[in-house]
Amino acid sequence: MTNGRKRNGEGSVWRRSDGRWPGAAYVPLSGGRIGRRHVYDRTEHETRDKIRHMLDNADKGIPTTPAGLSVELYLEEWLDYISAHVRRARMLDMNPTLGFA
Repeated sequence: MTNGRKRNGEGSVWRRSDGRWPGAAYVPLSGGRIGRRHVYDRTEHETRDKIRHMLDNADKGIPTTPAGLSVELYLEEWLDYISAHVRRARMLDMNPTLGFA
């Protein structure tokens, strides 16, 4: 960033007329799609931190949950993610009522 410009993929931040700072970035969503997610904050610095956090999670392979996700769908996605990263015996230890067959 020697010329004051951001690199491609770093997201966008701008100031609204009401003084808030929105920002947006393209991140992977659950289900394998890529979507543009928006964040808001009171200062430009805080908004850039939120975008950086979203992009860091994307680099770690943690998908962003879609807006308006119901608790049921969130828990199903969480179980899919956890079951891929935790041994089956540990899953049953955490919650024996899950009933994995």
